[in-house]
Amino acid sequence: MIRELASLPDPFVLVLDDYHAIQEVSIHGVMATFVEHQPRQMNLVLITREDPPLPLARLRVRGEMNEIRAADLQ
Repeated sequence: MIRELASLPDPFVLVLDDYHAIQEVSIHGVMATFVEHQPRQMNLVLITREDPPLPLARLRVRGEMNEIRAADLQ
């Protein structure tokens, strides 16, 4: 899937809503790999009610992640 997305010529946004509903551990593992290797022209938006089990700290440190929390929307 990463190869197919990387072949897209234009920038795009992939939005995954209700990510908190995913309970399958193997899906979180696949997503962690996906986040680490996502195509440069892709912006990933995860909409979730809780922090997902992904490498968020690493993404924060590298400046590869922006967060919008409920308090930010008020």
